[in-house]
Formats: sequence, C-alpha cells, structure tokens
Amino acid sequence: MDVKGRIAELEAELAAKDKQIAKQTATIAELQTLVAQEKQQFLDLQRHIADNFDRLLIDIVVTADLARCAMDTDNPSYADLEEVMQAVARAADMIRQLRMFARKRMIWRDLIAVNDVILNIQRILRPHIHADIEMVTLLSAVSKIAMDPNELEQIIVALVVNGAWAMPNGGKLTIETYEVVMGEDVAITANTDVPAGAYVGIRVHDTGVGMSPEVKECIFEPFFTTKDPGEGMGIGLSIVHGTVTRGNGHIMVESTPGKGTTFDILLPVFKDDDADSG
Repeated sequence: MDVKGRIAELEAELAAKDKQIAKQTATIAELQTLVAQEKQQFLDLQRHIADNFDRLLIDIVVTADLARCAMDTDNPSYADLEEVMQAVARAADMIRQLRMFARKRMIWRDLIAVNDVILNIQRILRPHIHADIEMVTLLSAVSKIAMDPNELEQIIVALVVNGAWAMPNGGKLTIETYEVVMGEDVAITANTDVPAGAYVGIRVHDTGVGMSPEVKECIFEPFFTTKDPGEGMGIGLSIVHGTVTRGNGHIMVESTPGKGTTFDILLPVFKDDDADSG
C-alpha cells in the first residue's frame, strides 16, 4: 500500500473515532441533563413540602401564642399550649434544616408584591389578634422585591405577634409600606449604615409597653426575651434579623418605654439585572 493510501485509512479511522467520541459526549450531556432535572425535581419537592409546613406552623404558632396571651397562667390549658409551642419549635427547626440543605444547592427567590403578602397575612391574623387591638394597614404603591415569599410572611407574622404581645391592655398596631432611596431620604437614613439604593420599606408600629435602650440592644440575640418563663422562646426576632440580612435587607428599631415600638425593614427593590445575578 502506498503512503497516500495509508494516510487515507488513518484519516478514516480518526474520523470514525471522532464520531464515536462525539456520540459519547452527546450521551454524557444527555445524562447530565437528566441528573440536573432530577435534582431540580427533588429540590422543588423539598420547597413544596417546606412551604406547606411553614404555612401550617404559622397558623398553629399564631393561634397558640395569642391564646396563651389571653389566658391566665393557672388555666389548665396553659400548659397544653406550652407543649404545642415546644412541638412547633421542634418542627420549625426541622424545616430550617431542610431549607438550609436546599440552599446549599439553590436559593429560591420569587418576585413579590409586598402589599399583597401583607393583606393576606392580615386576613389570617386578624381573627387571632385580641379584639382590643386595632390593626391598621397603610399601604403605598411600592416596587416588587426578590425574596422567598414564605420568609417574608414569617418576618411580618413575627413582628405582628411581637407587637401584640407588647399590648396586653390593647392598643393600635400599624403595618405600613413605603419606598425609599437611600442617600436621598435623610429622615430614613439618619443614624443607619444602609448602603445607597432603592428599598421597599415595611414598618410595624405598636403602641405598647416599649423597650429600654438596654433591652433594645439585645432583642436580636438568640433566645433573648423579656417574657416571663414559659411565655416565649425568644427566637422570633433573631430569626427575623437573620432572614432580613440573608435577603440583603436591613432592620431598624426605635422604641420608647410606655409609648411603643417601631420596626422598619428595608428590602432591596428588584432590578432587571438582578435576574441574571440571582
């Protein structure tokens, strides 16, 4: 066989191997796609389970916590409600672990209309808030934010329940939304370390007992509480702080003993370029 014939054979063999490699590469790509789809289905299932349990726990914890608030500690049902709260705390911890595992793979964020979330929560909470507490919503037109909607619900529920606890003799609980551009709105940005930018603000104000400066410094610490033993677990505000921070948001609090407390939560306005980075 001459040299040209041998070269032709080698070229044919190389072409056949190239086709075989291409076919194997395509097969690997298909398998990787199938694995990715299966992982996504698993993560979606985790999210679905966690979301459903979150909603159930919100109903349980709000009903039980406010029921305890309305009864004397010597009521026979008080201890039963305490056990319910402890069981809810254990269940919430399991859900947090499930979410933490999922977040190692993916962070879920949806575009949220904050006002819609607040109105929905108000409908859920109003029947459970003591009748002598007036609930008011002052909702302005605000931009959407990118966040896990269940986490936003948890934040608002925790602040509302905290405000209700602060008004044992009744009062006024106001939930307000607004939009602010840091660096321009001096009244909001004074004495804060919030970076410049556009934010949606959620303000929860109560006319309750208020807090001293010493208590105010500690409220976001895990397990810190001013409630009597058996009346609360001191984890609500620390979880709120962690959730807000994880969403690139900021939380501020102002309080005066005997006059009430105001929480302001600032969450970044969604921008089109967030879709590519998030």
